[in-house]
Amino acid sequence: MSIESLNSYEIIEHRYLSDINSDSYILKHKKTGARLALMPNEDNNKVFYIGFRTPPKDSTGVAHIVEHTVLCGSKNFPVKDPFVELCKGSLNTFLNAMTYPDKTVYPVASCNDFDFQNLMNVYLDAVFFPNIYKEEKIFKQEGWHYELEKEDDPLTINGVVYSEMKGAFSDPEDILERQILNSVFPDTPYAVESGGDPDVIPKLTYQDFLSFHGKFYHPSNSYIFLYGDMNMEEKLDYIDKEYLSLFDKIEVDSEISTQKPFDKEKLKVYEYPITENEDEKDKTYINMTYCLGDYSDKELPITLRAFEYAFSGNPAASMRKAVLDAGIGNEFYASSDCSVKQNTLGFYVKGANPEDREKFEEIVKSELKKTVNEGFDKDTLLSFLVREEFKYREADFGRYPKGLVYGLDLLDSWLYDDNLVFTHIECIDTYKKLKDAVATNYYENLLSEKILNNNHLCVIAGVPKKGLTAEKEKALEDELKSIKDSLSKEEIKKIIDDTNALREYQESEDSKEDLDKIKLLKVSDIEKKTKRIKNELFDLEGTKYLKQNIFTSGIAYVSLYFDVSKLSLEDYSYLPLLSNVLGKLDTVNMNYKDIANALKMYTGGINSSFYTYKNVSDGNISSCFEINVKFLYENKKKVFDLLKEILLATDFNNKKLLKEYIAEMCSQGESMLMGAPHSIALMRACSYFEEMYKINDLSMGLEGVRFIKELNNSFDKTSDSLIDILYRLSKTIFREENLFVNLTSPSDKFDILDEELKDFKNALFKDEYNLSKRNIGLNKGNEGFITSGQVQYVAVAGDYKRKGYEYTGALNVLKTILGYDYLWNNVRVKGGAYGCFANFATNGICTIVSYRDPHLNQTLKTYEGLVDFLENFDCTDREMNQYIIGAISEIDMPQTPSLEGKIDCVYYLNGTKESDLQKYRDQILSCTKDDIKKLAVLIKDAFSDNHLCTVGAEKKIKENCELFDTIKNLL
Repeated sequence: MSIESLNSYEIIEHRYLSDINSDSYILKHKKTGARLALMPNEDNNKVFYIGFRTPPKDSTGVAHIVEHTVLCGSKNFPVKDPFVELCKGSLNTFLNAMTYPDKTVYPVASCNDFDFQNLMNVYLDAVFFPNIYKEEKIFKQEGWHYELEKEDDPLTINGVVYSEMKGAFSDPEDILERQILNSVFPDTPYAVESGGDPDVIPKLTYQDFLSFHGKFYHPSNSYIFLYGDMNMEEKLDYIDKEYLSLFDKIEVDSEISTQKPFDKEKLKVYEYPITENEDEKDKTYINMTYCLGDYSDKELPITLRAFEYAFSGNPAASMRKAVLDAGIGNEFYASSDCSVKQNTLGFYVKGANPEDREKFEEIVKSELKKTVNEGFDKDTLLSFLVREEFKYREADFGRYPKGLVYGLDLLDSWLYDDNLVFTHIECIDTYKKLKDAVATNYYENLLSEKILNNNHLCVIAGVPKKGLTAEKEKALEDELKSIKDSLSKEEIKKIIDDTNALREYQESEDSKEDLDKIKLLKVSDIEKKTKRIKNELFDLEGTKYLKQNIFTSGIAYVSLYFDVSKLSLEDYSYLPLLSNVLGKLDTVNMNYKDIANALKMYTGGINSSFYTYKNVSDGNISSCFEINVKFLYENKKKVFDLLKEILLATDFNNKKLLKEYIAEMCSQGESMLMGAPHSIALMRACSYFEEMYKINDLSMGLEGVRFIKELNNSFDKTSDSLIDILYRLSKTIFREENLFVNLTSPSDKFDILDEELKDFKNALFKDEYNLSKRNIGLNKGNEGFITSGQVQYVAVAGDYKRKGYEYTGALNVLKTILGYDYLWNNVRVKGGAYGCFANFATNGICTIVSYRDPHLNQTLKTYEGLVDFLENFDCTDREMNQYIIGAISEIDMPQTPSLEGKIDCVYYLNGTKESDLQKYRDQILSCTKDDIKKLAVLIKDAFSDNHLCTVGAEKKIKENCELFDTIKNLL
């Protein structure tokens, strides 16, 4: 059988995609009109998705809630949560669902044929035949519901999406992006919030929710994608016979309307919440966003990214300089968005004030005009395009399957035009055209036409307001009280009964018969041997040189580790600043603009960071300053000349630039605190007892952000001493005796960098220096950190090795059990949090944290119940099989060459041997429920010191103040 022989499909196009080495087909299902794109190739990491065009008409979050709920049981898989059943027992390399402003997509990926077919089957059944029509409780659990356990209790609202979006609407930068989309496209579906506005979500009725699914989740409105090494004919025949052929073609009105250009620019000012103790000064966000072009222009997305780099992405960008020189804000950047129907380019400044808005607009427009008249810097544009093409050819998407990224990129044009499916993944010719265009006026003309002479501009200002969260909470309390007061006794009883009924539904167990309908791999199907660690240790004239023999498509991945374990604790606070400014300042022989362009031209990326690790066997802590660079071998000499120039000849005396970078780091640090509060809570909880996390907190955690803020505030007084410290640290760190090198490369290239490395080593600093002893004082717990948000991030931590226990693979299985059973059911399903995660590291650190959680004390009670859960743990053979496969799935995740080399290097640094990995794997594969029960005492002892940190809403933290030794503002 061939694709051409399948009578159910019409082949619209068949051609080879040489840019990405894949065959391709565009098909249409004859009976329903379902659209299909196929990419058959040799990639074993197979990808499937089905997506739908889902334009919302309001901000009730109906598209988002439907996304959650269709995965809660279906006709052929009637269990309450097939998604979790798959997560527990699948070898998936990706499994999720995503709601966008105009589409909803359900992707899966796996390297295992049986597993892939199973994932595809469950997802197709979920979207076309979900149980939402049979069970309203699914809508209540995932969307929203009134909650009342006793007649005298206050009426509340709960639901997973409701909590998730409360968290999303607590992040100032998330709020800004939503305001931009809503304001630039006011006459389109983008004018409303597809994820759901927490103030509006409770207006969604069950009937409107069902109507939305009934309208949009039909094959005639679907987009189906298959990628990788599989029998495409078999998959297509299955999709047709089991699903598509069961429907008739209908007309679905899901067209995404186009926003008409504005006659004149518009202004939007909105308020966002800060805490009562925060200063409103320097907290305003200002944005100017232009709407230009659309999905059909394959050159524009790359061109807009080039504009981003030219205006803000390189240290010498004149627009960035002009804005910051004017004293407006502490961080400026440009950002484009080509993921919706019409493209946008925005200019942002953070840390400004309301009165800066007109001046900011004036400067941006002036710089745009200046660029049109005087021209872009040609080297800047060309170096950016060379780097972008390198990244495109490398196709390294980290842990995301390559096919998934390609498939999602298709939708940037396919969603709006059936004739433009592969527009944005064929780019080699586009890069050549755009590189050739650098020598012409192409970019200046496009800037003039599309931006400077464009009235479709929205100026947006986000102004901080103290107490806005409290106002909203009070308004909601008053509204809920009013609703409750208006209810009859019978109506109140019904809400109580509904609350209890939902809880009973959540606690009920699926029947064995229904569970067995989800096919599972067996433990016996799993590879018994661990993946080989490919480290080979060499000596390069006294320097340890680790290499991994891995095919890298002609790219060298080099890491330079400089041991900084002997620095003082105070010095660690400066290392993120040193990392940030290297490559962004003049050197003895080059100016910073030329350095930035050279790095783009000759490398695929260079980054530096500070890294602390703990040896798994002896518990010793080591710290290193890490520099990672990737490049084509033909550029090796230029790359190492650049490294020498940056590391050994940087001129730190440019106070103006230093001050700008510190202010920028300050702004980015505050954004990190608000964007990843769960990470901060985890780091702080661990820093109460573990020196490694104290160091991490000082450098990249809460104390690190506070340190940079203090540097920013005191810069004018302390700049001279700061410059001296940066020189001293450079000469102390970048020395031959501190150096350790890692190379990921095929073995036939193992020696190709030797001469460059020897020359590099010989050039390193040799000055005499003094070292002070590192004295690490731990943070004092327990802490509650107040934000302006409406949800919590509740973290607890411990160390089982300090209590006398050793790591076992059963802990990996326990992580799966907690993530998709105990914590999932109690914190997410019943509690309404968006997520809850546990982790057990081989070095002894164990943690649990909730994410976008409406509760605090209730969540802690769930954590405390973990020991009892384990002491009484019981499961079927089928369930244990699932847990084991789920644990192995995370370990066996496919890796890119760079990631594989990095992981192997980390194994060397922290003392993990291949025999250790094999032992852990054996323990996972042989794990029994008795092994899990035996972990109860480990968990009890590990968490017995009650190390707790919570980031969350002021009201909730203060209501539970007895839990904390101190309560402070996060910002």
